[in-house]
Amino acid sequence: MPTLIIEILSPSNHFQDLITKINLYQRFGVNEYWLVNPKLFSIQIYALNNERLYEQVGVYKNNDVASSSVFSYLSVNLDDIFY
Repeated sequence: MPTLIIEILSPSNHFQDLITKINLYQRFGVNEYWLVNPKLFSIQIYALNNERLYEQVGVYKNNDVASSSVFSYLSVNLDDIFY
C-alpha cells in the first residue's frame, strides 16, 4: 500500500472521492491523503493519527504552501498549480 496518495477531485465522482475512497485508504493504512479540489483551488491533507484514523491536518488555499508530514522534502506552492 502506498504511503501517500494525492487525488484530484472531479465533478463526476466528487462523492466517491470524499466518502468512499478516504475510508478505503484509511482502512488500508495509507499514511497521508491529499485531496486536491481544482474548483475551490484548495488542497486538504489528512494523516493517520495514533488510532489509525484520518485527521485533517491542513487546508491550503491561495498562495499557501502545502507540505507532507511523511515526506519532508515534498511541498507544493498552490500558486504554482492553480494560477
